[in-house]
Amino acid sequence: MAEITINSALFQADSWCLSSALALSLVTGRAFNFSDYKVGGQSGFSSADAALIKAAADISNAAIIGGAIGQDSLTFTPGEIKSGLVMFTSQNSNNIGQTLTTVFPALARQKSPSLLKLQGVTHLAGMPTVDYLAECYFPLLSQMGGHYDFHTGQRGFYPVGGGKIQLDIHPAVQHKPLKLLERGALIKRKLTVINANLPGHIAERELAVAHSRLGWPAKECHIVFDNSPTTGNVINLALYYENLNMLVSGVGQRGVRAEKVAEDATAELIEYMQSVFPVSEKLTYQLIIPMLALGGGEFLAPPLSQECQVLLNLAEAFAPGHVAARPQNDGTVVTVRAL
Repeated sequence: MAEITINSALFQADSWCLSSALALSLVTGRAFNFSDYKVGGQSGFSSADAALIKAAADISNAAIIGGAIGQDSLTFTPGEIKSGLVMFTSQNSNNIGQTLTTVFPALARQKSPSLLKLQGVTHLAGMPTVDYLAECYFPLLSQMGGHYDFHTGQRGFYPVGGGKIQLDIHPAVQHKPLKLLERGALIKRKLTVINANLPGHIAERELAVAHSRLGWPAKECHIVFDNSPTTGNVINLALYYENLNMLVSGVGQRGVRAEKVAEDATAELIEYMQSVFPVSEKLTYQLIIPMLALGGGEFLAPPLSQECQVLLNLAEAFAPGHVAARPQNDGTVVTVRAL
């Protein structure tokens, strides 16, 4: 089939577009050419982008042209997916959340199990955290039939990294469609602030803000002092429903007050609780490619953001006719037909 062209004139040629293109290439076997790469007005792949490209190439015996740090173009031609033991050990270039969500769908499609051992950054603002992967992402995807045992050995906060995770992938013999049109009853909720080598008052201030905004009882609110060798902080707000778990994280950033981190995370969670959609905007972006690779299905989400629409356009380019969206009840029903 013809090579797919991705550039800023056709798509949003940024980091999320790159990871989605790599994931789609791995599950469909289709080559693509990515040009005009730009993030925040700056052209060229970063060290994290280059590490992601290398990870996708490593599991697929891909032929690549370009894709090095500072370059703004990449031609990626995947080969056969290699299941088994997979190790990515970059100290700080490898963003574990983005790497896993990129390579996982292709590995989960294989007939034989895989064992992934990754080292890198576990917590970075704007990226899936290991807490999100453990509490929300993999439990939800396991509903399609596979078994995914995710373990965080050590957290590694940005920019130092050094976090360690392990993921055992046991593919399903026969994948099942995932249907998420309602959340089901709320079973439990949990507020956790994880503090690594920072003054305790930072975690206490975040907890106080979240507790005040949400009104959850003290027994549902906790502070955990992590033994990570790095310095960092994250507030996790989790809701456990019958049909899915939802987790919102606020990752601390240098120069951003603890109160602001907690306020933003609680505002995002409150917006979700006040809506009727089981799948959030962020989860919409994370679900489409695994559903395409595995069991397909449908889910109800908010009106599609620009980023999600870009992903639908990418999915149409790689797998025509497999992903569709239609308006329903002030939201969107996304239907995915598995490959």
